[in-house]
Amino acid sequence: MSKITGTVDFGAIEVTILIVTGLTCYVLVRSFRSCLSKPLKGPSSTFRNFFFGVMPYLRSAPDAGAIYEDWASEYGEVFSVPAFLGSRNIVFTDPKTIAHFAARETYGYVATPHSKHFTEKLFGRGLFWAEGDSHKRQRRELNPAFSNAAIKT
Repeated sequence: MSKITGTVDFGAIEVTILIVTGLTCYVLVRSFRSCLSKPLKGPSSTFRNFFFGVMPYLRSAPDAGAIYEDWASEYGEVFSVPAFLGSRNIVFTDPKTIAHFAARETYGYVATPHSKHFTEKLFGRGLFWAEGDSHKRQRRELNPAFSNAAIKT
């Protein structure tokens, strides 16, 4: 410990041990998490770009929706696609799964900061952007507008 500043002086050995310990913990946690979850099928690495995932392939296609339909018929109703910086996005094509995700479990699924920012820029701070109590309040206020009586008139 430095007597003047009160900070700890790390040598090369301590820094190396700290880095190795951190990487070991990261690998262990990642392997433990992968053991707990079943890997999802998805498009092969021929479509993958590490930085942008399948986005360049989808942007160059004339109909990206048809590509997702082909993937759904090949991989099933729930599959994963490569995304930004090596991450993976999960795609749902089953209506019951989508209803469960979007309507019934509003507290269980939280958007990532990146997707929340994107949604805010695209739609504003409305129903799509809101989470938790704010989302529940907005849905409660909008429900009368979509009741059977309101739709018939």
